[in-house]
Amino acid sequence: MIARRRSFAIAALIALSPLYAAPTLAGEHGGGHESGGHGGEGQPESPYIKLNDINVTIFGDQRVRGMLTVAMSLEVTEPDKHAKVTADQPLLRDAYFRRLTRYAGSRSDLRRPINVTQLGAMLQQTTDKVLGGHFAKVLISAAAIRRM
Repeated sequence: MIARRRSFAIAALIALSPLYAAPTLAGEHGGGHESGGHGGEGQPESPYIKLNDINVTIFGDQRVRGMLTVAMSLEVTEPDKHAKVTADQPLLRDAYFRRLTRYAGSRSDLRRPINVTQLGAMLQQTTDKVLGGHFAKVLISAAAIRRM
């Protein structure tokens, strides 16, 4: 039984390892400047900054009821502000986490679909407040609630 669990854990790590290596490899070979890196030989800097997924635990009735996951990027609309947005990523992630925690806590029915338009507007407002202006557009690529 323990050997089977160990084998499963090792197989899972091997299967998931390309997912963790992919962003590094893309950056080494000139693709994927989403993380705020500067463009190479004559290549303009990408206006997109990919953020790590934000996961928020949903509590209710003294127990964990689910998990909210949001995958998003930012499109920097003013190229001269790209460095500021990149530098402020920790502040943005913290503000997103706090706002999504409040949002998740207000959901009484986890089976109800997420209103992505409302979620995007909420996160855009948070972005503008943290950055002090409207020069980074929130792009949500996925939003899901997993019930437990």
